Amino acid sequence: MPEAGAPAAFRNPGLDTLRALAITLVFAYHYRVFVSHEATFGWASQIGWTGVDLFFVLSGYLIGHQLLSGLQRGEGLSLPRFYRRRALRTWPAFWVMLALYFLLPAYMDGRPGPELWRFLSFMQNFQLQPGTAFSHAWSLGPVNNYFARCDGGRFAAGQGGRRAAW
Repeated sequence: MPEAGAPAAFRNPGLDTLRALAITLVFAYHYRVFVSHEATFGWASQIGWTGVDLFFVLSGYLIGHQLLSGLQRGEGLSLPRFYRRRALRTWPAFWVMLALYFLLPAYMDGRPGPELWRFLSFMQNFQLQPGTAFSHAWSLGPVNNYFARCDGGRFAAGQGGRRAAW
């Protein structure tokens, strides 16, 4: 059930197509790097890393839409509501998987991962060794650090505790 005051669901089939392309590119690249060690999927194996960039661009667009859609409806910008929705969307699965990787490592994949503090502080993307346990969670680091910097910048600019009116 949608949260009271939450914007209506926004779905754009073109963005879903781009998401599918990004997934395919990342898959092709990872298959080359971690499995076949050759360009099994041709040029897609060579440029597959661009799928991650595409994901970040899509995320920025969709997050911007979530943040600014309230302004379009004549409401104020609510960062607490935005952060609450983002946390409820991404963090539960992250915390469950993190617990499984650290409590039951033999059942997950048996490889050692970065230190626990890196995940707890969302710093797992720094000095990341590809192919380590739970290394695919690296992208949550830049995203969460970006939001923390944005909010910290807002407080430093003297807007802490007030609704932004832009």
